[in-house]
Formats: sequence, C-alpha cells, structure tokens
Amino acid sequence: DFAITGEPTDLHIGVEAKGVLAMRIEVAGCAAHGSTPWLGDSAILKAFDVFRRIEALPFARASSELFDRPSINLGRIAGGDVFNKVPDTCWMDVDIRYLPNQDPGDLLAQIRSIPDLRIVRCFTRAPAIVSRSNPFVLALRDAVGRAVEGDALSIGRDGASDAIAFLEAGIPAVE
Repeated sequence: DFAITGEPTDLHIGVEAKGVLAMRIEVAGCAAHGSTPWLGDSAILKAFDVFRRIEALPFARASSELFDRPSINLGRIAGGDVFNKVPDTCWMDVDIRYLPNQDPGDLLAQIRSIPDLRIVRCFTRAPAIVSRSNPFVLALRDAVGRAVEGDALSIGRDGASDAIAFLEAGIPAVE
C-alpha cells in the first residue's frame, strides 16, 4: 500500500526528489602541434565552454517550492592523446538533476541548441513526487512529527530517489 525508502533525511519526509538527465557529450576541435596552439582549436577548451553554456541555459535558473535550482555537475572530462598536441576530440559526462516540474525533453532541446556538441549517450530517470495529502503520508507525518523540529513534510531531495520504482508501479512512496 505504501513504501518508505531509507535515506538520510533526519526523519523528515521526502515527498519530492529530482529527476536525472545524464549524458555523454562529444566536442570536436582541430589538432595542431603543442608548440603552435594558435593553429588548432582545443576540443577540451571548447567542451569547457559548452559546459558553461549549459549552466547558463534557462532551465538552469528554474526553481520550485522545494528546490532553489536544478543540479548540474561536470562529472568527468577526457580529451587529447598526448601532451604536445592540441586535442581534436573531447568528451564529458554531465549529470543534471532536474526539478520535478521540468521536462527532460525540454532540457535536452535547450542543450542541443548549443553549437559544436554531440550527445552520444543519454540516461533519464523520472523525478519522485507523492502527494502531501496522501493518507499514508499524513499518517507518517503524524507519527514522526513528534520526533522532528518543524514540519516533517518539509523537504525535497536533491538526489534521485529509489521511491520512483514504487511510484512507477502505482505504490505511493517517500524517503
């Protein structure tokens, strides 16, 4: 009927968690010898510029009741093959935790509008959202309300939630 997934919430009830949009992005440059970098176009520097542009897109400035912003992380970057050559290829893994009110398709469209990138791999996971007025949520709030300061239903979780597996199966769930 109802599921509680264990996470470090200090006994506050997590009724929302961000979704996941993870992607590998490739950026191409132009090789040149390291002694004449002005003759090339560094794919690593271009990739860093692409990441900064992602951070400046409209979706990155969004907020919701429980979240002040999405999370955007450059988790990994690799490029080049030797130290004395301007790298002509670079890839980076970008981890975006989007807000429950955002559409990952819209985020992808915004990212694809940036020139000089190619998304080669993509993973999405839906956000977790359960109604605060669900009878099980209200019963849990009453049960833990005596043990926590403030409203027991006060938090959204910045990370993805295992609760989504239950929610997708039609079972209300919280952290």
